[in-house]
Amino acid sequence: MAKPKLKISSIIQFKQASLHGVGLSESQISEVQSKLLAIISKLLYVTQPFNIFNALLVAFMFQDFANSQYLNSIASFLCCVSLSWLIWSEYFWRRNQEYITNRVAMRIHCIFAVAVASGFSLYSYYLFPIVGDEGRLVLVAMITGMICGGAFALCMVPRAAFYWIGPLTISSIHIGFMLGDLTFSIVLSGMILFYAALISTIILALHRTYLMRIAAEQRAQIQKSKAEYQKESMSVLMQDFEDHVSDWLWELDGRGKLSHLPSKIKSAIHLDNEQIIELDLPTLLSQHFHCTEADHLKKIKQVEEAVANQMEFNSVVFPIYLNDQVAWMSLSGKPLFEDDELIGWRGVAKDVTSEYTHKQEIERLAKTDMLTGLPNRFQFNKHASRFESGAIPFMIMLIDLDNFKEVNDVFGHHEGDKLLQHIAHRFTQALLPKEMIARLGGDEFILFSTEVKNAQRRARQILDCLSAPIRLTNTQVEIKASVGVSVAPQHGLVLDDLFKKADIAMYAAKGSGKGQFTIFNNLLEAENNKRIQMMSDLRVAVDEGQFFVEYQPQVDSLNHNVTGMEALVRWSHPKHGRVSPGDFIELAEETGQIISIGSYVLEQACQDAKAWPNDLKVSVNVSGLQCLSDNFIDMVMLTLDRTGLPPSRLELEVTESAIIENIDAVNNKLKLLKQKGISIALDDFGTGFSSLSYLQQLSIDTLKIDRSFITELDSDATAERSAAIVDVILKLAKGLNLSVTIEGVETETQLEKVNLLGGYTIQGYYFSKPLPLKEVRSFITDFTMPATGDAKLKA
Repeated sequence: MAKPKLKISSIIQFKQASLHGVGLSESQISEVQSKLLAIISKLLYVTQPFNIFNALLVAFMFQDFANSQYLNSIASFLCCVSLSWLIWSEYFWRRNQEYITNRVAMRIHCIFAVAVASGFSLYSYYLFPIVGDEGRLVLVAMITGMICGGAFALCMVPRAAFYWIGPLTISSIHIGFMLGDLTFSIVLSGMILFYAALISTIILALHRTYLMRIAAEQRAQIQKSKAEYQKESMSVLMQDFEDHVSDWLWELDGRGKLSHLPSKIKSAIHLDNEQIIELDLPTLLSQHFHCTEADHLKKIKQVEEAVANQMEFNSVVFPIYLNDQVAWMSLSGKPLFEDDELIGWRGVAKDVTSEYTHKQEIERLAKTDMLTGLPNRFQFNKHASRFESGAIPFMIMLIDLDNFKEVNDVFGHHEGDKLLQHIAHRFTQALLPKEMIARLGGDEFILFSTEVKNAQRRARQILDCLSAPIRLTNTQVEIKASVGVSVAPQHGLVLDDLFKKADIAMYAAKGSGKGQFTIFNNLLEAENNKRIQMMSDLRVAVDEGQFFVEYQPQVDSLNHNVTGMEALVRWSHPKHGRVSPGDFIELAEETGQIISIGSYVLEQACQDAKAWPNDLKVSVNVSGLQCLSDNFIDMVMLTLDRTGLPPSRLELEVTESAIIENIDAVNNKLKLLKQKGISIALDDFGTGFSSLSYLQQLSIDTLKIDRSFITELDSDATAERSAAIVDVILKLAKGLNLSVTIEGVETETQLEKVNLLGGYTIQGYYFSKPLPLKEVRSFITDFTMPATGDAKLKA
């Protein structure tokens, strides 16, 4: 046995010499050995299932020739060893390479190899004498295949291959001598030894070839690394010589301390070489470049971790404050290694001030309202969405300016923009810490606040900051706002829901008189849902013709006769019955349905009036949307043509608000209608702007004094003042050669006070409520001026 040991020892020495002979260091030799072991580990997935299959196949084939218990024991042994070999390689060695040396791993492979080979040798030794010629042929084929296949599979570790070949070769020679023919046995043994030596030689040659290839790859890698290092060194030298104004190079030694900084940087931070070499990169950035803000400290921490973990980092942007100036630098660096040991760091600081400021400006513009400089909707949503978890209660206030459109129309959009800028400034000045105000667009603003407990007070404060007049170029204006408030988590956490509820509250504030605030509640939501349902019902009503017209008489207070009828639209809802015009007219104007409704009322009124006495006019209300529609004039004239009503018997009533919003466009159309013989009345005069300048321009025939002034004539406290206002309006109309209709006369007292001011056309419940068509003619025929002071409602 001494000779095999010497042979194996010499082979090991030969392998080590081969590895050193190709110019590999100890660490590189260890890396090569690891690669060899990894290859064997992969091959075990093929060889060990094959060994298990062979063991089970032999046990199965020769059950009838031998003691099955003994045969099964060998098969079980081989299966367990083969499986253990595979498990050890995969789950112990591969996952714990740092704890198991390559020498130990090779020895364990040798142990498994000799164990499996010995097991198959026992098969041959036990079965060969007792099986027939066919069985012996099978055993010879198996042994031959095992010797060749196993040896070549283990050729990456020759020692393990020899431990595999040895037991199989010895058992084969011993079996040969069991045949009884000495001469044949000697020849057979010689052949077996020859083939074993041949296979061993081939294994050594294959191993040597693989080692040479590995060595060549290692040398190529070393040369490549040297070339890259030289290239980097040349690049650094060239950059050091360049007189670059802004970019500069830096280096760290193996300790992580600065070993190189440009002279211009050292001079700027007032440090010499001795002080520089004691600084690390994070200290340089935080203490000498003054990067002390929270975001900057996070980036410094990122660089510090990269240096500690010997990892490359790229494009970490810092502001660097030098000589009272700020420059944005992009810092990049990579570790330098020699023989797998860290020898330092090298990197560059690139001036990206221009690119960074440009990027920041783009981001600012994307998040900022261009006109006011406030955050826009995107930035507001981004800020508020961080609170959607509900951990911190918050509220949003939706702020909508009242009558801002009128300011634009009267003074122009340029002045309107100035007004928005002034308002944005006032809102900003009124902000508390941690609050945010943004402009959503147009005349809408939104405020975010965590002052939930003081919601009402904050809303009032926001309104109060608009109380003082705002000076524009040549005038000053007073502006108010309506504010809707929703609170989280009380009204929900989803931002879109809170927007919606604040919007509902804001419209409720507008409805309560403007210049007010409203905090959302469930009743408002119910009313809003009712409003949405009414919108839907309104569309159905237009399509199904659920509207009808009633007429309220207009009486000459001096002659005591009926001079006309005002057509008033009514809605007969199939489910809710009669719906008040006050509940749907404004909604119809918002949805645009008023155009269809107005066309129907005009058609019906002209058709009905055709049957009345020729001296009676019919008055029809016209909305602003109708006046602005392109086909308004054609629609009116076509309606008169279809119904046969003379233009002189038609009076169109327009409101101040409909005119003032688009005074030029509306007035041009009124002129054309007046030229065709149609009378024009200005409805609800005194409740809007009541501007003398636009009243002088308008093509109108009649002023209708709003009922609010007449109602006050019954009150002792306000009667005198209201009478004075009415008197002024009457004198104004007379001076402008306009006729007057007084609305809302309901009592004898009101009638007497109106008559004292002169004789005019009067309309109101004192004479009659609005009448259905079938009662109009009888009212005209039977009308007499009431003689009592009771309000008379004639049906």
